[in-house]
Amino acid sequence: MVAIYTRMYQDVLGLQKPWHIADIKIEPHDKTEVILVDFDKGARFDCPKCGTTQCKTHDSHPERKRHLDFHGFHCCIHARVPRIKCPNCKSVVTVDVPWGRRYSGFTYEYEMMVLSFASAMAISKVGNLINENFDRVFRIVSFYVNEWVSNSDHSQVCSIATDETSCRRGHKYITVVIDLNKRRVIFATPGKDHTTIDRFKQFLEEHDGDPANITEGCCDMSPSFIKGLNENFPNISIIFDKFHVMKMMNEALKNKGTP
Repeated sequence: MVAIYTRMYQDVLGLQKPWHIADIKIEPHDKTEVILVDFDKGARFDCPKCGTTQCKTHDSHPERKRHLDFHGFHCCIHARVPRIKCPNCKSVVTVDVPWGRRYSGFTYEYEMMVLSFASAMAISKVGNLINENFDRVFRIVSFYVNEWVSNSDHSQVCSIATDETSCRRGHKYITVVIDLNKRRVIFATPGKDHTTIDRFKQFLEEHDGDPANITEGCCDMSPSFIKGLNENFPNISIIFDKFHVMKMMNEALKNKGTP
């Protein structure tokens, strides 16, 4: 039976040589299933720093990552992770494992599940749902958001919308900018004055965007947003969102009808 489960987990985790499942254990005190992963004796690995291949193993250290739950049990991958001695770097380096990123206590599959939940609910609710600490969930989301932002290419952005939203009590606001063509948020910054648009322009230029390409900008009737858009984007045509236009129209009709 153990052999059957071993083969199943080997396939589910997509483990390939030199990695293999050494054992599967149950920790009954906290209802956790532990998958013990090891590497073949004499295995060689690529250097994660410079890419040098066939580096000899120097030593190893234990590493544990939470994985998706199996059979109603919490599941963890406990691995013996090798460190290699790179002849090119002249240093001892920990190799990257295929099931999770370095310095994370979770596997890739678990992190993808967290991101899926976080796209639809508050992080505090995600933590309650998966019985995980708020800070650990927040670190997962922050890592991938920052990774996306740092590698994003906004060279094709030409139509944007700006809006402010309250982020906490006490009139604390953030301004968000949306790429209207792709219908997604591409920038967020504290505040709601015209300097928020200044910061967006700087961000746009740092990510291959051209302020001259921005030809359409949708916003409410905030003087700050109007000022910021006109000063930073020379070719922009400002469009006021229909919610605020209709609101002003209804107020004007209401006032006109008042004796």
